[in-house]
Amino acid sequence: MLDPSSSILDAEFIAFDLETTGCSPDFSEIVEIGAVRFRLDGTEIARFQQLVDPRCRIPAATTAVHGITDDMVADQPPIEEALPKFLKFLGDAEAIGMAHNAAFDVGFLNRALHRCNEVCPLTPVIDTVRLSRRWVHNCRRYTLAALGQHFGVADYVEHRGLSDSLVLKDVFLGVMREGLIVETVGDFLRLAKPKFFRATKPPEKTPCLPSEFAALQAAADSRSTVLMKYQSAKRGVAERSVTPRKFVQFRNTVYLLAFCHTDRKEKQYRLDRIRDFHVDSGE
Repeated sequence: MLDPSSSILDAEFIAFDLETTGCSPDFSEIVEIGAVRFRLDGTEIARFQQLVDPRCRIPAATTAVHGITDDMVADQPPIEEALPKFLKFLGDAEAIGMAHNAAFDVGFLNRALHRCNEVCPLTPVIDTVRLSRRWVHNCRRYTLAALGQHFGVADYVEHRGLSDSLVLKDVFLGVMREGLIVETVGDFLRLAKPKFFRATKPPEKTPCLPSEFAALQAAADSRSTVLMKYQSAKRGVAERSVTPRKFVQFRNTVYLLAFCHTDRKEKQYRLDRIRDFHVDSGE
């Protein structure tokens, strides 16, 4: 267990990164876990890298980002086998975890913890985006690539689990050198305000759709492209080109989970805000 009174110089840190089939843990899967364990003086203790079979096709648009193909994961262990290996690497809360945009990575792991019925690790996880925005004042952007360039990190294969983790390690060390002065683990955690793992279950149930949305369900089943008019709080009614994935209900609201070709990412849409739609015939 972490001792809050111990010196920050004696602490161990674990930078980790996930690659996935999409942006939402509600309907996307983990395809790679990468991590590196290190100390504040830069000493590397151990590495972890594991491709994961998501048991589904990886969308072409997602492969274009991280380069992981269906063939690469075909013979890899599923998350039920890969997750316990990663939890063993994390250890029993004797290290401080970190991820760049931690809500994303922790969110996917929380869903996996629930699915695999695993005990949540007690490892605190700091968000290096938040840490960088607070302590790095002369950087125009706070993406991992931009921060890596700011701190002079060597070129790397972007958007792969282990390579991103190694860059994250160097970025974090750069942030600490740039002016984050703390003496103890407790002082550091109070400043960093870490997240903690909490197993989360999927949305409550699969809904029964009104008859007027039957064609939308058929489009989800066939992975067809749908052109729809959607009313959002910020944009008003706007046209969207989407590929429906599935429908979920949370409390009393039904959502369409879909890949949005307009914004090039996975999104969720409230069914009651879809004003019109038709399936694109491709003609």
